[in-house]
Amino acid sequence: IYSALFRVDDDESDNSYWRHPDVNWDSRVGISLARFLMLGINLQLLYDRELDSSPRFKHLYTIGFKYAYGN
Repeated sequence: IYSALFRVDDDESDNSYWRHPDVNWDSRVGISLARFLMLGINLQLLYDRELDSSPRFKHLYTIGFKYAYGN
């Protein structure tokens, strides 16, 4: 979560949306399903009042193969 402390603007409009905090929440989870099989889930929440009044969500699901070589 982050927010602007001040705004330098030549426009004297009454747009005070820049005072609202912005949110960028990113969560990742990796799960081993089997010895060589892995599932990944990525969730992201974005909120910026200057761009849109509702939050935006992004989901990403991945599946992959893994292999580790060692003695």
